[in-house]
Amino acid sequence: MIAGDIKRHLKVHVGKQIEEEDVPRAAAIMKAGKATRGPRQVRGKKEVETPGRLRKWCPVDGCNTITSYLSQHLVKAHRLKSSHTQYRVHLKEAERYTGIQELDCLLTLPSKAPSSKLISPSFLTAQPNPREHKTNEDEEIEETQGIEETQEQEEEEEEEEEEEEEEWHPEGEVEESDEDSEDAPTIKIRKEEYYSATKFTSYRHQWLSGFFKYLKSPSAGYKKLENRLQHVGQVEKLLETLDPNGKDITILGEEFGDIVWNKWVSPHLSEGTKAPGTLASYLTSLEKFFVFVTSDKYQRKEMPPLHGNDLDVFKGTINTLKGWRVTIDNETQDVQHRTHLRECDTLLTETDINLLSQSKPYIDGMKAITQAKAGKRLSIQQFTNARDLLLVKLALLVASRPAR
Repeated sequence: MIAGDIKRHLKVHVGKQIEEEDVPRAAAIMKAGKATRGPRQVRGKKEVETPGRLRKWCPVDGCNTITSYLSQHLVKAHRLKSSHTQYRVHLKEAERYTGIQELDCLLTLPSKAPSSKLISPSFLTAQPNPREHKTNEDEEIEETQGIEETQEQEEEEEEEEEEEEEEWHPEGEVEESDEDSEDAPTIKIRKEEYYSATKFTSYRHQWLSGFFKYLKSPSAGYKKLENRLQHVGQVEKLLETLDPNGKDITILGEEFGDIVWNKWVSPHLSEGTKAPGTLASYLTSLEKFFVFVTSDKYQRKEMPPLHGNDLDVFKGTINTLKGWRVTIDNETQDVQHRTHLRECDTLLTETDINLLSQSKPYIDGMKAITQAKAGKRLSIQQFTNARDLLLVKLALLVASRPAR
């Protein structure tokens, strides 16, 4: 059942028990189901299977997406850059998805008075008053303290993984930004098996597999799995774009090594179809590939032969690639300047600073600090509110953001 059908079903059959504005959130819960984690993952050299990543609600207003890959969702769906403060804030404030039982919080009792056969007056009088529990702040803190500590540990692990994945967003392998899309791991396991194969389908496949193995060596910086997949995947995409039906890497040596610039970089650069950082990333991967092909870090007899003067062309192109990246940077200065100007629109004005003391985070932080001075025990959320307030005060005092 697609999301549209779920929303229609809720409005028709559960309309009296759910508010209109809660329908999209309820539909997202029904679509997500019971699973609180994403697909299981295989990691490490021994390929140990580990539980999937925790699924979280997207904290952006109006977005009801539940995903285990929040960092990619924020970049692709909401156009946030990983260097922006707002991106970091959203990662921190994202709430965990706890399962289908979240639907119960959205449903209300029917407005029609219940029959006496179903609910007796004695049952109504025996119902506990939820407000009695909320009035005692100490009891509430003790009940949630243990749960929050365990959740915090898991969330910290997830955030560390998300920060590692920020550096790698190969095109075509990031989840769809549409709210109805399914969660899918950024790293395709099939690709890892394909690059690690011992039997090859073509010379091109053999070169890519050798490059994948080389990137793990100390000479290449002992790259992590994600980085190796990124570099090999980008080189493969270049080869498939320039020579879709080719079985070798000889296409990279045509036009004296300038074919990548003439047939791929230049069109994207002039039409603006790819970001400058993406173009530079592909050229970096290609440079590493040429370094591998022209090095002595493999048995030449075991690898496919290089034809004609391809070896000399590849060696000469290595230094040329550095100049290509400089050219990309020079040609896209206007794009970088527009980005800086957009960031200037988010800078605080004097009026904004004066209004900080009236904001909810400021009030919550001051309240938490006052309670701490009185000797009361703070919850994790209260401690976070106090910490955030102190960081903001420090930033305003020294006119700079504290280092992480």
